[in-house]
Amino acid sequence: MHLHVLLDWEKAPSDVDETSISSVLDLLRGADMAHASIESLQSVPSALFSTIEAWLALRQEKPLRNALVVWTKWFSLPDHLLPTQNILCNPDRHYFDILQNALQDCIGHLALQKYALYVLRRSILLLKRDVQTMSFKFEIEQKLSYLAEYDKYCSLFETIVIGRSVNQAKECLHQVPVFETWSDSGEKEKVEAADASGAESRETISLPTRVQPLVRQTWWTILFGAGLIQANSEPIRKLLAEFVLQKYYPISEPDSHALASYKLFLAQSLLPYVMQGNLFTRSTHRCGKAIVSTHGESLARFCANLHGGRKTRGTFGGTILNYLVENANTLNPHATCYILQGLSENETWEVSFEDAEFAVGLPFRTAFSQIQRVILIRHCVSIVSKLAPQATDIEEDQAARRTHLHNRLADLQSVITENRQVFLISPKQEERGHFIGEPTSTWRIHQLNRWIGFVDGATQQAQWAEAPKSFLGQEALCRLARCVRSESDFRDYVGDYTQKLFHLVQGKTFLWKPLAQVLRDAYFHFPNHFPQSVGLETEPIARSLIPGSLNLLDHPQVEDVLLGFINNPPLPRPEYLLDAAIAYRETDDTGNHLLNVFADEMIGHVCMFDMLNRLRPGHEAWGLQLLDRILEPWLQQKDPVPMVAKWKRTTQAQAIIILLEKCVHKLDDARSRLNTILSILALEPHPRFRFLLEWALVSISQRVTVLETSANIGISSLPLENIGLQMSTSRLRSADHRNPKNISSLIKVAMQLALNPPLVLVPFSNKKMEADNLSLLTELIAMCASPKIPIRHEAQWCFPILFAHCEEKGQRSIIENPAFIAMNKFIIALDKYNAPPEAKLLSSFDIGKDMNLFTLFEGGFLRINPSEVPLIRTADFEEVWKQDSPSTVAHIAPPRFPLGNGIAEWPFKVQISPPQIPNLPSRSVATKKQGQAGIANLEAAPGSTPRAPAPLQTKSVSLDAAFNTLALNGPLDSPYPALTTSAPDGPILVASLIDFPHNLGGLSRAAEIFGCASLYIADIAVLQNQQFKNVSVRSEIHVAIKELKERDMAAWLRVQKKEGWTVVGIEQTDSSIMIGQPVDDHQTDVPTMPKRSIIVMGAEKTGIAAEILVECDRCVEIKQWGVTRSLNVQTAASVVLFEWRRLWGDGR
Repeated sequence: MHLHVLLDWEKAPSDVDETSISSVLDLLRGADMAHASIESLQSVPSALFSTIEAWLALRQEKPLRNALVVWTKWFSLPDHLLPTQNILCNPDRHYFDILQNALQDCIGHLALQKYALYVLRRSILLLKRDVQTMSFKFEIEQKLSYLAEYDKYCSLFETIVIGRSVNQAKECLHQVPVFETWSDSGEKEKVEAADASGAESRETISLPTRVQPLVRQTWWTILFGAGLIQANSEPIRKLLAEFVLQKYYPISEPDSHALASYKLFLAQSLLPYVMQGNLFTRSTHRCGKAIVSTHGESLARFCANLHGGRKTRGTFGGTILNYLVENANTLNPHATCYILQGLSENETWEVSFEDAEFAVGLPFRTAFSQIQRVILIRHCVSIVSKLAPQATDIEEDQAARRTHLHNRLADLQSVITENRQVFLISPKQEERGHFIGEPTSTWRIHQLNRWIGFVDGATQQAQWAEAPKSFLGQEALCRLARCVRSESDFRDYVGDYTQKLFHLVQGKTFLWKPLAQVLRDAYFHFPNHFPQSVGLETEPIARSLIPGSLNLLDHPQVEDVLLGFINNPPLPRPEYLLDAAIAYRETDDTGNHLLNVFADEMIGHVCMFDMLNRLRPGHEAWGLQLLDRILEPWLQQKDPVPMVAKWKRTTQAQAIIILLEKCVHKLDDARSRLNTILSILALEPHPRFRFLLEWALVSISQRVTVLETSANIGISSLPLENIGLQMSTSRLRSADHRNPKNISSLIKVAMQLALNPPLVLVPFSNKKMEADNLSLLTELIAMCASPKIPIRHEAQWCFPILFAHCEEKGQRSIIENPAFIAMNKFIIALDKYNAPPEAKLLSSFDIGKDMNLFTLFEGGFLRINPSEVPLIRTADFEEVWKQDSPSTVAHIAPPRFPLGNGIAEWPFKVQISPPQIPNLPSRSVATKKQGQAGIANLEAAPGSTPRAPAPLQTKSVSLDAAFNTLALNGPLDSPYPALTTSAPDGPILVASLIDFPHNLGGLSRAAEIFGCASLYIADIAVLQNQQFKNVSVRSEIHVAIKELKERDMAAWLRVQKKEGWTVVGIEQTDSSIMIGQPVDDHQTDVPTMPKRSIIVMGAEKTGIAAEILVECDRCVEIKQWGVTRSLNVQTAASVVLFEWRRLWGDGR
């Protein structure tokens, strides 16, 4: 019997290799076992299990692998050697507990997990008695139900953890049971009431029973733990983490084993993943003015819902706190805050003394920002407040610990007291005293000293936020007006401190809102309007020293600030957004926010654009100066212009449109800017910028028309004409068709100018407008036949719109033209005209209706891919305007652009597109005559280097000479024996696990091309399947295809291995040999596959089954550089077979 070998395994388990294991198991499986004694046969199962148990107890990788290999192969032995009922069902042997621990230890090893699941399936099939252990329960009366549930568990484990397909995982996650349920609603409360009323009442109350899944929770916890390991793909980990946070957590008292398992899962799997900073950053978005991190909210809700009753005192909450304390220096601080927020909201957690010690120690273990520390301390104090009252009879050591705890708690509360007035919405007004007293000539020096002290000493956010008001607020500027000697001194002061504060904004975006507000107030209020609330007689002083035409924006430093904003609007960093998100959750009992931390930089953006939209009369020349500085980098672009440029911003194009409308009042200025916009539009490839530039072109074209018409009024010899439309039509006639995007834009502009003629003092004559429209429609007919798709589509889109406009105006020469009528009828019948693509609708624009702030800042053009989130909303303009006093509104200029009708929320998601590769410069194409001349010259040139001949395709297109239709009607068990030309020395390809005929056809093709000795499939009848034939292209007549059922594969492989073949499985495992791995200079190219190889392909979804995988002598996988999990089975087989041929050539 040779059982002494098994005993040797037990004595030295770490020295055993798979060869000796296979030898002994082959011996047990062999025919000579019939001569063994009954006693020795009875001891085999017990000896095997004892060996497996000893290996697993070592908790090492090699013994673990040996144990699971032996355990898996054990089930291939004869029935009388399989695990007995005494081994399976005896509570003292802990068979299923040991198996569960083995599955837990297999996390990260895909092949070993397959072995463990196979053992689980086979073991349950053998059960004939009830089993009850910590981790496993089985009732023989419900055997079919248990078999179905555990088979579902194994299938889900293979799909989610081993298969790692996100789409398949999403489809099957709903089959995972919740952590624990009760038999009906409200019964959990009955149990809690019974516990509270005491034992006597429990006897009289009918207690509910828990409804537990047949597969215990510990098994499911292992599944999620295996799926969350770092080796798995990010989409799978994210999917599982979201499921756990939303649904898979204890909502009532778990048993002790489930409790221990879930604690381990929290500390080793869940918390390390869900506390990663990128999860919070990626899930951060705006909800109105609030900043919300959906992942952070889920994490806080999870911690708040974790059940923590009497039995679990110091468990889940304590486990989380302990993890935070031990890893405090490496954890994401925002994640820590969200967890503490959730734990403090947990109503079922009875905090133990140890938990309280963890809580008060956490703020002293790591470096948090001030806002994070305040939030953290608030919730640590809240957690400690849940600690049970102190008992009277406590030990001395316990009393000392409690004293230390109370001292720590007092320290935390003092920190909150110190920081409360700093971070609350009503900050401490410490700086008001600096303004006491009459302004003097040394006041500016005093302000400079304050600035130096402020920069050196300000540490709190509230102090920084008060700085713009302290140095540039109305009160400060009113006092400045009494001290300065000239206008330049006043402007220099404003410019100096505006630039200083703007430089600070780059790292402290919360400064941007107050800075932009005080700058807007200063521009609108000075010098014509001074507030009277400060109690100073400033108006006479201001009028005497500061002229009424003072333009604070004209100062070079202030202009640089404005230009800096337009070119790069200040945006909060992700860290500050998360600070705002966690601070937004801090509210009092009435729902009021406690902390003044908001990401409201968009109010600052509104203030800056509102100044441009309301430029005061006389400041237009400065506006044109700013416009030219914005346009300068756009004019310096060289063709071809890349789609994405780091310096380009939507705010630049928006400012261009506002300044063109507000500042261009001279004909020369209008014509100059018209040519500039045309030059930029001709080169710009980005659809969002093209839309805004088209808008600008329509606007400036109308302005040219108005100014030209105003100049011609009264001159009878000059007719009044729509100059802008005529110039656009003329450009269409002479446009370069090699730039179809530009012509498409010119068509849009011309149509807008035709539909919306500008309002002038003397209207254009109907006859003249009809002639202009006739000229444009004539050009559109030609454009409708353009070979360039963008031109043709745009012309076909615009023609019916303009024709309908002419019908409305009664322009008979157009609407009675047969050619126009036929063209209009044809276009409106097209499907794409009646159901246009989304991009066409989003890029539509009507200057008669859309000339407003809503379209400019929230228009549909922002949704054109690559889309962009609106930087400003019309609601932000309304908020700023509401804060203006009536006296301010009375004297400032009205907005050039009205608000427009907008909506509060933007109903679409952002789609981030990768940057596109810049277009290469276009090359001129030679004509046929020029090309022939060039070839002749090349041939005649003496001494020229001859070009390499063009490659000729050698792939045959003729029918195989040996092919005949009679062969197709041969018997299926021996397909085409006379036609097979398989290489006798090639590898054997086994595809019995493949189901789809399409894939089998591709494998037949690969096997024939790479000269396989034979191909084995599960059903030979698939050769007649049409899907198989479509892909195989008759390769099946050239390769020996044989039938091998999946159930017979393991035995067949064992036979082949005895004959000298090596079984190579194509599977991704922790011990696979990599194909395609670069070889270093110091390494040798060791063959990944031997010459006599049987290559086993795995199933499409589940790969190679465990009972087959355990027979593989080695596994290989293909080196991957992308993120997709695997190749199609046909492609994978081709790569492996090519590698075999690369190693062994003809195989001879």
